[in-house]
Amino acid sequence: MGDSSNKNFGLMLVLLALLFCNQLVAQIRPPTWPDVPLPEGPIRNILLDNCTSCHGIDDYAFFALDSAEWEAMLAEKHEGDSQVTISSEEKAVLISYLSSNFGPDSIPFPRDYVPPEITEFFNNADARIFMEVRCISCHSLDPIMSSRRSPEGWRVLLVSERERGAQLNDEELERLAEWLGRARGINLFE
Repeated sequence: MGDSSNKNFGLMLVLLALLFCNQLVAQIRPPTWPDVPLPEGPIRNILLDNCTSCHGIDDYAFFALDSAEWEAMLAEKHEGDSQVTISSEEKAVLISYLSSNFGPDSIPFPRDYVPPEITEFFNNADARIFMEVRCISCHSLDPIMSSRRSPEGWRVLLVSERERGAQLNDEELERLAEWLGRARGINLFE
């Protein structure tokens, strides 16, 4: 009977450890990541052929560099990498794309925004009032109310807007992203 109770005790310890780890993992939230759409035109194939086999294009949004800085960074990142074979014409198109979309005049996406967990949520009326007070000073609500995004898509947009000057603290940003995800979320049947 001693062997059986030792096995049961060991099994109980394993189950408790798994439960604890599961609760711990549930509390870890990754940072918000930018969403860079794959562009059309010649740059699309250059990105697909040379960039996306090793990394995505979203991380370009973390930078705001001029042409020379983009060229230096790409050279440094790919030094000794024999897999990247890009012609000088393609490289010029790539550098032009990067510096025009993620150049010194752009606002880099923040690397450190981790969405906090919220316990209070907007109802429809409160969300509308909040947006009328905070958003209308820069733009109408038409682009918002005519768009559909996932909650994460709304979060990325709101983080970008905050970087451009929108007055939102983390809790307000999350409450608005959650509400927009419910009210203006992706509807597959529409």
